[in-house]
Amino acid sequence: MFDNISQKLDSPGNHLLNSKNMFTKIDHPFLIAAVASLLVSVGLWFLVNRDYGVFVGLWVPSILGLWVGVRLVLLANAVARRSIDV
Repeated sequence: MFDNISQKLDSPGNHLLNSKNMFTKIDHPFLIAAVASLLVSVGLWFLVNRDYGVFVGLWVPSILGLWVGVRLVLLANAVARRSIDV
């Protein structure tokens, strides 16, 4: 799964290695999910039950941690492919 994505990221217009843009297309679902989880957590905290808000609020660092893991795998694959090509 990640090999196919890393091949696309290893193209000359690669944003992951060139760092011209902060976020790539793979980042948007993770960021949207984290922000949505935070907003739902705050809503649950104030409107329903604090325990539910805390439970959903704990999803935010989990989602962001998963995002970091995916970015590291993609970056490692892109760097490995670039070092093989050189």
